[in-house]
Amino acid sequence: MWLSKRIVFILAITGVGVIASFTDAFYGLLLYTFYSFVSPLELTWGGLAGARFSFMVGGVVILSALMQRRNIFPKHVIAYLCILFLFFCLFSLAVRIDVHPNALTRLGVLTKIILMALVAAVLIRTPDQLRLYVLAIAVFVGLLGAYYGVFGLFAGSMKISGPGRIGDNNGYAVLLNATLPFIYYAGIHLKRIYLKLLAKIVLLANILAVILTFSRGGFITLIIVIALLIFSTRKKWLLFLLLFMACFTLFFMWQNNDVPSAAKAQIAKGKNSGEQSIATKTIELWRQRMETLKQPAEEIETARSRIYFWEVAMDMGNANPLTGVGFAHYQREFKNYDKTGGLYGGNRAVHNIFLSLLSEIGYIGTLVFVLLIFVCLDTTFKITRRMRWSRNYRLTVEFTDYAKMLRISLAAFFIGGFFVDTLFQEIFWAIISLSIAMDNLSKDILINQDEIQM
Repeated sequence: MWLSKRIVFILAITGVGVIASFTDAFYGLLLYTFYSFVSPLELTWGGLAGARFSFMVGGVVILSALMQRRNIFPKHVIAYLCILFLFFCLFSLAVRIDVHPNALTRLGVLTKIILMALVAAVLIRTPDQLRLYVLAIAVFVGLLGAYYGVFGLFAGSMKISGPGRIGDNNGYAVLLNATLPFIYYAGIHLKRIYLKLLAKIVLLANILAVILTFSRGGFITLIIVIALLIFSTRKKWLLFLLLFMACFTLFFMWQNNDVPSAAKAQIAKGKNSGEQSIATKTIELWRQRMETLKQPAEEIETARSRIYFWEVAMDMGNANPLTGVGFAHYQREFKNYDKTGGLYGGNRAVHNIFLSLLSEIGYIGTLVFVLLIFVCLDTTFKITRRMRWSRNYRLTVEFTDYAKMLRISLAAFFIGGFFVDTLFQEIFWAIISLSIAMDNLSKDILINQDEIQM
């Protein structure tokens, strides 16, 4: 009965969103954002259904925008870099004799994500729509992350990974870390005190969710994200939170581990001795996971294997500097470059977005992607400098805060990208959309301001 209620609820939201899209394509964009970040049908019918609906909703948004005679491609250097990057992904497959069907599927998904990011950039035409889009991302990711965080702790959920489309626990940690700035900055611009308080609660619950992903790279990124939020906002409560987390980590990671191996096995299997609560067992498992950070990298099997996967990616890139081995073909080509005789098995992943791109599309395509990140970062600084000339204090504060938000989110994505392939993370392409939209909006604000003055 509960499942059917959820299906009816999701279909009702979809129907309202599709109808609203034909009055203003921006509302369709919000619906697409709901599907792309939450993947609601994965919670009901499974991942394939969610993917198909995401494509369908994206098609509705583009169709409604064309019917409303909207331009669906932004004339911006970031947009041109996105198309150039997509070209290199396609070119890397075009030069291959044998292309695996899965690679074409993944290229199709990436094309959809990039095109919708560019469409979103032109559909955000006013500061009100900008606020609503930022808030939508914060709400969609934040509420689901808060659910996983709070109920994960007390229900014994281990290594939460979110919707299956996002990937493993490491991928979900990247998404949550990159969304934390959205939740924070969207919250401080809410007008109601109780909504601001709710935003802080959601932020803390998402921090808990990052911890419960059991991702070591995600935890390191979390510390950096909180530190950047403190540096950019000077909020004391965030500083106290960071100090608490540091003390908590040091206490649990660097205390002597006196738990016998048999007890560890029982904890890992979820068996309760009658003295431990579920939350206590979860904390103990997390401590054991983070304790590996004390050990040198060469003593950790996971670290050794990942470093070797990076070496293989470098070998692929060096052997095919212009085109790589083909987009989404690293796993299929791994055995051809493996020098260990199958020590780590076959069809392995790189666990690094930059080396993954280097091996699959070559040096030039990877350089375009890195350039895309830095141009996006530079654009946020330009927005901040430009808005200093605005005579609208509220817009100046909001755009300055949102620019900080994008920079911290980019940092989270960049750092997280060294631990997992995050190319298909919607949050990155949302940053791309917002960078273009805010750049164009800030220019329009100053132009209209001068016209009104004249």
